[in-house]
Amino acid sequence: MLEIESAIGHILRIKLVLLLGSQTISNTINLALMMLAMRQDVQEQVYAEVAANMHSSSNSSMQQFRVVLPEGETPSLILQPGITLTPKPYKVRFVKRK
Repeated sequence: MLEIESAIGHILRIKLVLLLGSQTISNTINLALMMLAMRQDVQEQVYAEVAANMHSSSNSSMQQFRVVLPEGETPSLILQPGITLTPKPYKVRFVKRK
């Protein structure tokens, strides 16, 4: 019985994440960009996985640039309420890959 309860709890957490992240495409992209800018290690891993599976143009933004936060800045993780929950405005820089 414990395994079933654990599985149900896991499914509910997944549904909650999908519900919170799928209110609008723009909010999902905005939040993903902010999280990638905060986690350079994850950004590099995502880049490597996408690059390994890409067959199209070699001039895409992701191939030419990496997203970084300005020196000393950290975006707020407190979401703004409204019709949807959105991250507060934040700045990022696109730095040319070497």
